[in-house]
Amino acid sequence: MRPPAAHDRLAATLAREHGACQPRQYPRRVLTPEERLALREQSIRAINEGMACLGMGDPAALQDENGFFHFPCGSIQCTLGLIAVEERDLLLVYAPIMDLPSDRDLILPLYRLLLELNNRFELSIAKFGLHGDTVFLSAMRPLEGLDPAEVEDIVCWVSRLADEVDERLLSEFGGTSRQRGGPQRSG
Repeated sequence: MRPPAAHDRLAATLAREHGACQPRQYPRRVLTPEERLALREQSIRAINEGMACLGMGDPAALQDENGFFHFPCGSIQCTLGLIAVEERDLLLVYAPIMDLPSDRDLILPLYRLLLELNNRFELSIAKFGLHGDTVFLSAMRPLEGLDPAEVEDIVCWVSRLADEVDERLLSEFGGTSRQRGGPQRSG
């Protein structure tokens, strides 16, 4: 068994000296079905107004059968929609960046870079993630208090950050010659 790391020892010392600090629990009131529906309708109006501010014209034309909006923002294809997580509705904006590289030797360096990028202050509202074999950038927030300007800001934030990193990620980690999961070719 390895000895505890310095940060583990520091945390243990602080906990002993100041008592174990537990995050304060704020009870969140569960919305009634009527309140939840009203909040969703209000948020949809804010989304439509925010999309109009982005120059999207008729947002309904960008919407799929599940209520998600799909639209280009710069060189990035963004998706925006409402999702439910544990009886709470959230705004989700995401942008696919690239497929995972077929060269297995590139996976670990890519993951490391994505974790380092997630730790940057500028990404505090957004994060990199994986869905299947696709690397994406996303941001989520609860619907309470959502306004059109915030919808516009979140879309711009995600699309700008995705646009800044997609070419770098593709040039460093994309375009390999081997198929993922297939036999390795000798070079």
